[in-house]
Amino acid sequence: MSDQGTAEPAGPEGRQARRGWRGWAQIALVLAAIGIAYYFARAPAVDPIEGDGLAGVVAPRPTVQVVRPAVVQASRQVAATGVVSAVGGVALRSQVAGKAVFVSPSLRAGASFAAGQPLVRIERRDYELRLAAAEAQLRYAEAELLKQRLRGEYRSQRFLRANPGATVPSIVARLPQIAREEAEVEWAKVLIEKAKVDLARTTLSLPFDGWVRTSTLLVGEVVRPAKAVARVFPKDAVQVEARLSEADMAALGECAPAAGASEAGAASTTGCRAPPVLGHAAKVRAGGHLFDVVVERVSAVVNLKSRLATVYMGFADTVPLDALPRPGTFVNVTLDGPLLDGVFVLPDTAQREDGSVWIVADGALRSFAPHGLGHSSSGWLVAPFDPHDGVVVGPVAGAREGLPVVTRTADVGS
Repeated sequence: MSDQGTAEPAGPEGRQARRGWRGWAQIALVLAAIGIAYYFARAPAVDPIEGDGLAGVVAPRPTVQVVRPAVVQASRQVAATGVVSAVGGVALRSQVAGKAVFVSPSLRAGASFAAGQPLVRIERRDYELRLAAAEAQLRYAEAELLKQRLRGEYRSQRFLRANPGATVPSIVARLPQIAREEAEVEWAKVLIEKAKVDLARTTLSLPFDGWVRTSTLLVGEVVRPAKAVARVFPKDAVQVEARLSEADMAALGECAPAAGASEAGAASTTGCRAPPVLGHAAKVRAGGHLFDVVVERVSAVVNLKSRLATVYMGFADTVPLDALPRPGTFVNVTLDGPLLDGVFVLPDTAQREDGSVWIVADGALRSFAPHGLGHSSSGWLVAPFDPHDGVVVGPVAGAREGLPVVTRTADVGS
């Protein structure tokens, strides 16, 4: 038999048969892959291993930092922000008219001046002449007075020689004329004093240290009493304004913690009262410098929107003018309350968002809400309580009630 009986068909028919076989093979492979994926997707989850295989494995206890507070004395502090301001101002006006012959460099916007420092000098010649005229008038009045007195004495002697033992009449003694001339002398003295005052007023100065807000006066300008030559404000007008809430003011009160406060609740306080805010000492930090201030006034009304009262504080007189912060400067204000006897001072990092702390008791965490008494520069002031093994400071990962922990004493200030 010939080999041609087993050969593949030649021509277009053979090629079409080969393509059909390959297509069916590809379809079969895709269906097989989909079946395998579906099988594993439907496979049951592996159950966790049960039994005693992991019974001996113990999770490590987290290490927490703790402090063991002691009962101390401390003062509350209230912190606020404020601004330096100046109360009103003074218009510098001359009391006499004349041409300005001198204007001090200190009388320029932004410059400072000292009490009694000459700021402006007005031409003096007119006022010196007025003083000389008043002095001449005094000499004339004194001469007229002397003349009338001498005439009175002469006529009185003549009258007594003619009328021994009689009383000399006033008209003979020229007493009315003498009284008139005495008045002329007094009037001349008044004119001299007025001329001296006007002459002194040709030099303008102020009785306080201060700053110049605005000034446009130049040498040669005519100064008139009705026109202000500058606007200034005194050193005493510089103050600090800060806003405090009623809670802030109450925090400055004298609230002593009751002894024997328990863990089961907030500790009570006794003898709690708000102090008079007026006269309260405070610290102001401005531009890297620390200043002592005193509360001088409190606003008569509370802001309706913020519900805050404005507190006005004045600087100490011993602070030099050039050292004072300029009006408009933002400052940080710290007010110290009275000294509290018998409190805990906890680091601020011990306080949680809800006002509680973590304490460690019998090797496990316990939540406790102490009675807060305010804050100080050293930390959070609370009424004393039993801290057991210590108060936790800083965050604890996975913290929960009863979590076993290992304690480590925290460094001071942590």
